[in-house]
Amino acid sequence: MSTQTQPENTLWDVLCARAAAQPTAPLLVPLGAAPLGAAALRRAALHQALALQARGVRAGDRALVQLLNATELLVSTLALWRLGAVPVLLHPAEPPQKAAELLARSGAQHALSGGGFAIFPAEAPDDAALESEARLGPPPTAEAPAAVFCTSGSTGDPLLVLHAHGPLRRCAQGVVEGLGLREDDVLMGALPFSFHYGFSQFSAALCAGAALCPTGPLLPGDLLAALKGAQVTVCALVPTQLAALAEAAAGAPLPHLRLLTSAGARLPDATLALLQSTLPGAVLHELYGATECLRSLRLGPEHGAGGGGRLGAPVPGVRVAVVVEGPGGLRLAAPDEPGELVHAGDLLCIGYLDAPEEAAARLRPCPPLGADRAFFTGDQARRDASGALFFLGRTDARWGVGGVRVGAAPTEAACLALPGVAEAVAFAVPDPLLGQRIEVALRLLPEAPPLARLIAALRGVLPPWSQPRRLHPWAGPWPSTPNGKIDRHAILAKLHPATAPTS
Repeated sequence: MSTQTQPENTLWDVLCARAAAQPTAPLLVPLGAAPLGAAALRRAALHQALALQARGVRAGDRALVQLLNATELLVSTLALWRLGAVPVLLHPAEPPQKAAELLARSGAQHALSGGGFAIFPAEAPDDAALESEARLGPPPTAEAPAAVFCTSGSTGDPLLVLHAHGPLRRCAQGVVEGLGLREDDVLMGALPFSFHYGFSQFSAALCAGAALCPTGPLLPGDLLAALKGAQVTVCALVPTQLAALAEAAAGAPLPHLRLLTSAGARLPDATLALLQSTLPGAVLHELYGATECLRSLRLGPEHGAGGGGRLGAPVPGVRVAVVVEGPGGLRLAAPDEPGELVHAGDLLCIGYLDAPEEAAARLRPCPPLGADRAFFTGDQARRDASGALFFLGRTDARWGVGGVRVGAAPTEAACLALPGVAEAVAFAVPDPLLGQRIEVALRLLPEAPPLARLIAALRGVLPPWSQPRRLHPWAGPWPSTPNGKIDRHAILAKLHPATAPTS
C-alpha cells in the first residue's frame, strides 16, 4: 500500500491555518493602532488580491513593493502571494532614481509604492464579500517563486535574489524552533522588511502563533519606548542598533525582554559586554546568514560564549564548510586555515535575476561539501581544532596595495587585538605610489593609548602591505547601508571627502 507525501506548506498556508485555529489572537500589534488577528489579515489580503487582479496583476508577474507602512507592505505581499505573483521588496528609503533602476532590473511589470496602491479597507470585509476568491486561482506551491530580496550593497551594487516559498517557510520554522519562540511572545519589527532578516520577524511570529509589533527603524530612545510600550519579549537588531540599545537601556530595565538576536555583521566584543551588563535578563542569539541562503548558523547560549568573531552551529537542513582553492581544486581547510565559508542545503535561493556572472561564481557545485549546488558566501572564516567557526572578514573587501592584493580582515583583526580598541573598520584610499593604501577608523575606549603607539604596535604584527598608514578615531555610530551593514564608502567619504570611493 503506497502512501502519498503531503505537499510542503507555505507561509500563506500557515496564515490560513492560523486564521482557522486562532482567528482573533493578535498577529500584528502596531503601536497606537488596533491589533490585527490572522483572520482579519487574511481577509484584508484577499480583498487586496482582488483589487490587484482588477488592475492587471497576474500569476507569475513581479511587482515592486516600496511601502513605508508595515501593515500595508505585509498585506500587499500576502495579496501578491495569493495571486501567485512575486513581490520585489524594496527599502522605503531608496530614492526614486534607484527604485526606477531596480524596477527595470527586476523585470517587474507593476509597482506598489507610496500609499496609493494599497487600497484594502481599514476594516476587513465580511467573508461574503470574498466569495469570488476562486477567481484568484490556486494558491502558490512551495516550489513557486515567492519574493525578491535585495542584497545590502555593502560591497557593490545590490543584487536581486529570488527565493521560493518553501525555503522562506522552512527558515521561519527553524527560527521558531532554534530560538524557542512561544505563542505568548511579542516580536519587535524594527528592521526593514525589505531584507530577509527583517521580514523573517513576521514569518517567525506567524509560524510561532506569536505577535509582531511592526515599527520600522527607530531612534534608540524611541526603540526603548516601543519595547516597553508593546511589552516586547523578542527583539532582532543589527550590531549598530544593539550598541545603541545597550547604551540607552542603562538604568532602564526591560523586564519583558527575554531574547535578543544579532545578525547582518560581526557583533563587536565591546557591544556584547555592554549588552550583558545593561540587559542581563535577555538571552542573546547571534545569527549568521546571507540574502542568498537566508540563515546558516546560530550561536546560542548552549554553544558557549560568543565574541572574538565566533560563529555558531549550522541550523537544521543546512551544511557549511570552510574551503580553499588548491592545485587540485577545492578542498576543506585545515584547522585554523583561513578559507571561504560555503553554504548548502534547504534554504538556498533560486538565483539572481540579472547577474549571470555573479550566479556562476557564487552558486555552483562544492565537492568537499558533497553538494551539487552551494552558495560561496564571500566571507572568510576559519574552523579551529575543536570545530568552532570564526568569522574573519569579507573576501571581496580587498584592495591592491603596492601590487599586493590585500584584504580588510587581517588589518581589522590586528587592530581589535590592541588595547583600548573597541571596533575597527579598514578602508582603502587612492595613493600615487602604492595604488591604494589602507587606513582604519577606530572606536576607542577611554583607556586606549595614543594613536602613534597603536600604529607602532601594528607594525610589529602586520606585513607592510596590510599595515594602515593612518588611524582615525571615530565618534558616534557607524554609517550604515539601508540594511544595517557598516558602509565603508560613507566612512571614506567623511574622512576623505575629496576622494572617490574605492572598493
